[in-house]
Amino acid sequence: MSAISDFISKVQAVHKTGAATEHSYRSALETLLSGLEEDTTALNEPKRVKCGAPDFIVQRGEIVVGHVEAKDIGLDLRAMKDTNKEQQQRYLKALPNLVYTNCLDWDFYRDGERFASVTVADYLMGIQPKPEEYDRLEHLLREFIAQKPQTITSTEKLAKMMAGKAGLIKDVLFKVLREDTQFRTDLGGQYKAFREHLIHDIKPEDFADIYELCRNLGDGVI
Repeated sequence: MSAISDFISKVQAVHKTGAATEHSYRSALETLLSGLEEDTTALNEPKRVKCGAPDFIVQRGEIVVGHVEAKDIGLDLRAMKDTNKEQQQRYLKALPNLVYTNCLDWDFYRDGERFASVTVADYLMGIQPKPEEYDRLEHLLREFIAQKPQTITSTEKLAKMMAGKAGLIKDVLFKVLREDTQFRTDLGGQYKAFREHLIHDIKPEDFADIYELCRNLGDGVI
């Protein structure tokens, strides 16, 4: 049984339970991505710093070679809305080697441009595998992990990358604030104090903007 065939079988089994969520398929994805080569590691829900917001960081040894964002089965990767769409726009600006997937459809992006897509199963009256596409997906995934970190050759490219990273950091901060309803984290405590003593009606996303600006100024970034 090929790696892709095994992956689809696991996805089908999870889906048939009738109780699956978006996160229920992460184990199958982690196994697939980590099994591509011996030195490949796919880390699910990585530490939330800088590029830590995407669902998976993929490494070869200790070097990060790409990122994978996993969505729920049935979600149209080309017609995302609201927070999903905003998130994707930030990721495309910041992450040079990126994959978007709902387990069945796979979109591959390089430098913000989609260069390849493949569908390994249709979602109609259940999951209908397309074995004829398995080899193509495996080829694209191996190409994905073979990418090397980019060399910055111009100030314009550096500026674009920095702007993209700033958007990602804001996304991470906003996620923390949104989930920390009891203000138990350091960031949540700072947000609570800021709201109580300075701007009473400030929203989490606006505080994330201010926090990132102050962090950059403190680091000497203009």
